[in-house]
This record gives sequence, structure tokens and C-alpha cells, in this order.
Amino acid sequence: MTTQFLCKQIVRIGKVLDGGWDVCHDMMLKIDRNPCIVYSFGINHDFSFDDDMANTYNCNLHSFDPTMNKKDFKHSEKVWFYNRGIGDAYKKFGSGYVAPLDKIRKDLKHDKVPIAVMKGDTEGAEWLSTPQMLRTNQLADVSQFYLEFHSKGTVADHVILLQKLHDAGFRIFWFNINPSCTFKAKIGQHSECMEVYFMNTKYPFNS
Repeated sequence: MTTQFLCKQIVRIGKVLDGGWDVCHDMMLKIDRNPCIVYSFGINHDFSFDDDMANTYNCNLHSFDPTMNKKDFKHSEKVWFYNRGIGDAYKKFGSGYVAPLDKIRKDLKHDKVPIAVMKGDTEGAEWLSTPQMLRTNQLADVSQFYLEFHSKGTVADHVILLQKLHDAGFRIFWFNINPSCTFKAKIGQHSECMEVYFMNTKYPFNS
């Protein structure tokens, strides 16, 4: 894997280790941030990225996780939690449910509002949810898209999904192996998770 887009300044938002994510700061300054909407899928009780993103860029964070056994609540002034997750179809999951991105955006009245950043750490759900997002054109107005890929997919799955994202205008500006996500094999410890950061080159950035 190699980078395909030059980000001049990458800023770590949230924790330095697992839980933090790397934001392309210079491109954040080239979007209309009124309003600034961020979708954060996969919280696992850790709001460090969400809180830091709200404080750094004055964004409204919408945080999703149906595995925390918590009802919807307002976490802070600019961070809202929802007992739901991302999927390719609506179905019960955990203590809540998962739903396609188009339904989630419509429910939150964000179907006409661009999304500054969307990150997904969904423990393998990316293999079904991301193709559905692409089929329904729900990523067209997402400027930065961060995904943690889990090795539940095959090599062919990786190649096909990366190609579909590339065809939609997304270019990799950063990637990182997550050392906190490992499994034991006969020949030692291996990581099964890779964080990949995409820039939407078709997004109408300000010059």
C-alpha cells in the first residue's frame, strides 16, 4: 500500500495510541465548516477522538455504537451518542441496531448536509457497509473518510473495495497498522487491523 494524496499537515486527534485518528489538517481548513458534521462509527466507550475533534475544529460529533448497552444520550455540548451502528441493511444488533448510511443520515436530517469527516472502526462491518455506501452515493459529500480494515476480508476483498473507493475519487493520504489489534499465529504476533485514511478528491474544497 502507498499514499496517493499529499497531505501537508497530519494531526493526531484523540489518543496517541489506539482510539486516536490522524486528520489531514490543511484540508480541514479548506471546507465550509458551518456546519461541521463528523460521523464516528465504533466508540467502545472511548470518546477521546470525538471530544478532541469537537474542541479542535468546533464540529458537531455524532457517535455511533450499538455494543455499549447505552441508550441515546448527549455526551457533551457538541457530541451526541446513538445506540446504533453502520451496516448494509437495517437489523437489530447488540442493544440497538445497525442501518445503512442513507437511513442514518435521513433520520438525523443530514441527507442534504455534507460530512467533514467520517471514521469507522466497526470490527469487520466495513466489508458490507462500505460497498453499500458507494452504491447509494452516500460518500460523495464526505471530505475525509477513515476506515480500520479488519482481516476478516480476503486479499481479493481488500483489492476490490480499494478499487471501488479509488473509482469514487478517494485517495489514500495516510495508513497505519494498529498495534493494539493483534492475533497470535504459529510464527508470532500479527496485526489484523490497518487504519487507512482517504481524501475525497471530488469534494468541492475551497481554494
